[in-house]
Amino acid sequence: MSLKKKNITIITAIFTCLSAVLLFAGIVTYIWDIHQALMVCWRQIRDNLPWCGPEEENCTEKFRYYEASCYYSNGDLFMAVVLLLFLGGIFAIIALSCFCYSINLSNPPPKK
Repeated sequence: MSLKKKNITIITAIFTCLSAVLLFAGIVTYIWDIHQALMVCWRQIRDNLPWCGPEEENCTEKFRYYEASCYYSNGDLFMAVVLLLFLGGIFAIIALSCFCYSINLSNPPPKK
């Protein structure tokens, strides 16, 4: 294996690992953000529920017509997810181009 092909192979491996880590971190951060939003909204809805005591017969009716409202915003975390996914995608494209270049190096042009 020539030194040039070996270097391209190492660069391909590095960019592939980097893109995998960034994409995984972006997806995990996104799932964690959704979990946080659900927990915050559940707490807001739970704290604002009308109280239904044992003497209340139409407790389920009250809950059926109760319009739950929730507010959750975390713009910084959203931008972090976008940045992680964007950089992971860029590194994946670079890794793919390096891989294609290394395949091209292993197949010399046909002789005439």
